[in-house]
Amino acid sequence: MLEPELARVVDPNPPLHKVPITPAERMMVNFVLLHLHSTLEAVSAGLTGEPEALDRDIREFFTLPIPRAVWIESRKLRSGRTRRRVDDLLGLE
Repeated sequence: MLEPELARVVDPNPPLHKVPITPAERMMVNFVLLHLHSTLEAVSAGLTGEPEALDRDIREFFTLPIPRAVWIESRKLRSGRTRRRVDDLLGLE
C-alpha cells in the first residue's frame, strides 16, 4: 500500500470498534468496486478476456473487514452483474 492511511483496507484485523471506517478507506473500496464493474462489463462485451484468478481476488479482497463492510453498505447500489458476482463469491443473497 503506497498510502499509509489506506493500510487498514487490507488489514485482516483492523480495530473498527476503536476507529470506524474513514472516508478515504471507503473511497478506496469504492474505486476497487468501480474497477471491478468496468472489468466485468468489458468481459461481458467481449472486449477482453477474464483476468486469471479474478474470483479468488474478489473473494480475498471482499472477505477483509473494511471491504466487506463497504460492500454490505453499498451493494444495493451496484449493477446486477457486479452484485451477483460478489454476492455469489461471498455466499450472500
